[in-house]
Amino acid sequence: MATNTPSVQYKTKQDIVYTQLYDEIVSGRHLPGERLDLNEIAARYGTSRTPVREAMWRLESDGLITAAPHKGFVVSKLPVEEIEELYRIRAVLEGLAARLAAGRLSSEEVDALNTRVEEMQSELDKGHDHVITTLNLPFHDIIFTAAQSPLLHRYISTLYASTARYRGLTTTWPGRAKEIVREHRAIAAAVIAGQAEEAERIARLHQENNARTVIAVARSLGEAQPEQVEEAEPELANMSGRNKPSQ
Repeated sequence: MATNTPSVQYKTKQDIVYTQLYDEIVSGRHLPGERLDLNEIAARYGTSRTPVREAMWRLESDGLITAAPHKGFVVSKLPVEEIEELYRIRAVLEGLAARLAAGRLSSEEVDALNTRVEEMQSELDKGHDHVITTLNLPFHDIIFTAAQSPLLHRYISTLYASTARYRGLTTTWPGRAKEIVREHRAIAAAVIAGQAEEAERIARLHQENNARTVIAVARSLGEAQPEQVEEAEPELANMSGRNKPSQ
C-alpha cells in the first residue's frame, strides 16, 4: 500500500481527471454529499464532458461517488453504522499489524518511522493540519510491511480505500490533529521498543479515536441525527513524553 492515489501508466485525459478528482475527494476538498458539476470540471481541466463522465464512472466503481437521480454525481456518504463497522475492523487488523511488527523493524525502518513522526510534528507546529493526513499512509505502511503478512496488508489496504473520502476531514475536527501526532508517536515508540501488546493496544485505540472523529464529522455534515459524541481517550495525553521514539 504505497500510495493513496491510483497509479496509471498512460495518462489519458480520463486518467488525469480521475486521478485529480480522486485526490480532491480523499483530501476533503469535496465533501460527502457534494454535487460534482461535469461542466465545471470539464472547463477546469480543459477537456470535453466525455472523459469527465468516464472518470466519474470509475470513481463510482471505487465507491467514492454516487450517481443520484436529478443531481448527477455526488460524493458518497457512509451511514454512521457502516463507519463504525469499518473502523472496528480496522482497529483489529491494524492492531494485529502493530503487534506483528513490534521488534521487527530494521534500523532503516526505525529511522523512517521516526522521520514520519517528526514530519507530522513539524506540519502541526506550522499549523498545516491538513498535511498530516498525507503523511499518515507512509507511516503506517512501514509498520504493515514490517508485520511480514502480505494478506493482512492487502485486507488493510481495502479498508483504507473504503474510508478514503473521510480521512482528509479528520484533522478539521478541533484538537484532533494534535491527538493524531501524539498517537502516531506512541505507536512508533511501542513498535520500535518491541512492546507487542502495547503497540497493538495503542494502534487499536488510534482507530477507535479516528472512528469517533469521523462520525462527528459525518454528523456535522448532516449525515445523521445529532447526538453526543464521546471524547477521545485521555490516556495518551502524556504518552509522548513517556514513550518518545529514539532520535
